[in-house]
Amino acid sequence: MKQAIRMNYYPTCSRPDLVLGVSPHSDTSTITLLLQDDDITGLQIRHREGWVPVKPIPNAIVANIGDVIEVFYDL
Repeated sequence: MKQAIRMNYYPTCSRPDLVLGVSPHSDTSTITLLLQDDDITGLQIRHREGWVPVKPIPNAIVANIGDVIEVFYDL
């Protein structure tokens, strides 16, 4: 059984007007845990062919079930 963990930290940017950001993507992992900054709306979801910002919930952890679960569902 293979296990892995990856942690990313994105500090506040002093010049957000110069940031390119991450291209639209889906999470290919099994589970992604996201601790959002209370004042920054960085997470977006795809809904009806458009991207919708997700307002952070203070002191909450967002648990995203990734693409791997879709494979199990199709079996």
